[in-house]
Amino acid sequence: MDIPADHPLAALWAEEARLIAGINARGQRNMLLQSCDLVVIRSYESGVPVPTEWVAHRQALRDVPAQPGFPENITWPTKPE
Repeated sequence: MDIPADHPLAALWAEEARLIAGINARGQRNMLLQSCDLVVIRSYESGVPVPTEWVAHRQALRDVPAQPGFPENITWPTKPE
């Protein structure tokens, strides 16, 4: 639904949409973090350091909300091989 820019509640609705987009983006980020937990757990269980590319990937995922343009414009980090 298109809201006219001059509608008295337009700014409120825009802020609400932005908050919802942020919640959804954080949910996606959390799922991506969970998907790489197995790599971290296996490393800890075997006494081997977590590979640096996975450490960097997980940090990049945690940093997603700090990206300029979040939550409308997100550059998702690429999962290591």
